[in-house]
Amino acid sequence: MMSETKMTLEAFRDLLDRHGAEPARWPAAVRPAAVAFAAADPAAGRLLDGSRHLARLIAAAAVPQPVDAAFVGRIVGRIDGHVGVRETAFRFTRRLALASATALTVCLVAGVAFGLVVPVMQVDGGTDIAVLMLGGADDGDALFDEMLIGGVL
Repeated sequence: MMSETKMTLEAFRDLLDRHGAEPARWPAAVRPAAVAFAAADPAAGRLLDGSRHLARLIAAAAVPQPVDAAFVGRIVGRIDGHVGVRETAFRFTRRLALASATALTVCLVAGVAFGLVVPVMQVDGGTDIAVLMLGGADDGDALFDEMLIGGVL
């Protein structure tokens, strides 16, 4: 691929792709030939300048994040298999608590109202049955008789 005696443009491009634009990072065996080739060949010089410009852009864009105790704790927690409170899929918030309390209250009120409205009738054996008033029946007894005659019960 690259030899000490002769450097080609393709070999120089490969060198830049593999090791970057900094000659100190190039393999020692090809470094002198590559430096001389970049100085002698205008196309190689442009490739080297472009590679250096790209390296500067990447270095400017890749800003390291600050490492603090919380960051280290999150990483160690993930390694140990622990998940922090903030990282759970479900968080109990005030809005959720209010919605839950409201839903529970509505169900409680509806249950009490339903229990007060639905008539209760006794059948043989002293068992109380709550009977819903469906269309067509004037009272629970008539409805219960219709159900017995119709074969529902």
